[in-house]
Amino acid sequence: MKRFIPEISLTLFTLCISLILTRLAGVNFYFCLREIFYIMGKPIFLYCFPIVTLYVICSGCAKRYTTNKGSAKKTLGSLAVALFLLFLMGIFYVGISNIKPLVPLYSREVYDGLLLRADTLLLGGFDWPARICRFHNPFLNKIFNISYLSLFPMFGVTISFLAYTKNISAMRKFILSLMIVTLIGNLWHFLMPSMGDVYINPARYADISGVYVRNIQDFLYNKHLEILSAPGSFRTAPFIGIAAIPSVHIANFLIFMFAIRGYSRLLSAVYSVVFIGLFCSTLYFGWHYIIDNIAGAVMASAVYFYVGKYTERHS
Repeated sequence: MKRFIPEISLTLFTLCISLILTRLAGVNFYFCLREIFYIMGKPIFLYCFPIVTLYVICSGCAKRYTTNKGSAKKTLGSLAVALFLLFLMGIFYVGISNIKPLVPLYSREVYDGLLLRADTLLLGGFDWPARICRFHNPFLNKIFNISYLSLFPMFGVTISFLAYTKNISAMRKFILSLMIVTLIGNLWHFLMPSMGDVYINPARYADISGVYVRNIQDFLYNKHLEILSAPGSFRTAPFIGIAAIPSVHIANFLIFMFAIRGYSRLLSAVYSVVFIGLFCSTLYFGWHYIIDNIAGAVMASAVYFYVGKYTERHS
């Protein structure tokens, strides 16, 4: 258990920060663990872990593990570690889910204008949100809807794959990196509150309909208005809150890519294709500005590098 002190400490720290911020804002802290496990667990326990378990059983039938008890013990140990880390992630996200919605209560000012100007300067004067809305159509809506929502099942695929490799150090590096980028990203939201172009210029995205992402955007905005109008009776939910910079979505997926790098070229290629679609979807639906995604990518790269150094010294 000593080896998991950083993960446990970070989880408890996040809960403490969440309790303090909700208390100061006059909002009731809500322990939404069940809902979080439902969202996180569905792609993992319905699609990913059964594949890993089936592999273990089939390997046992082939006497791969019956003749090598050490290998069998290592496999079961890696599955146990993965389940324990998932439990910690659930507790961690309880804190995060209470933090992010509080941003508008601490600052009504938004930096979307500055972020859009940064994008325009980066692209040499090209106003991409005004241009990209011309390409909205039902086919691209569905493609980018799948791309944006790929984050959740790909989390399940990644943690299951790492459990399959029996590399406990890699699993710890993966989960700890996710925790740190998510916490830093959410605290960053308080320093530079922002909404995303879809909420600043909603007319540009009014022709997008019939996809789940659009329903999520409406749900998040209604929650945003709810906490502003009645913070005392507000009840949070998993993964809510509106913020643009940095893109934690992009940061998290880059951690996925770093975690599986070096195991399989084919798998890395698949992740790269999904990442390109995810990156484009954040712009297509107006969730983020380009500078948000760059900030998320830099943050993820730096965190994964330094967490790697830490886990190497304490493995």
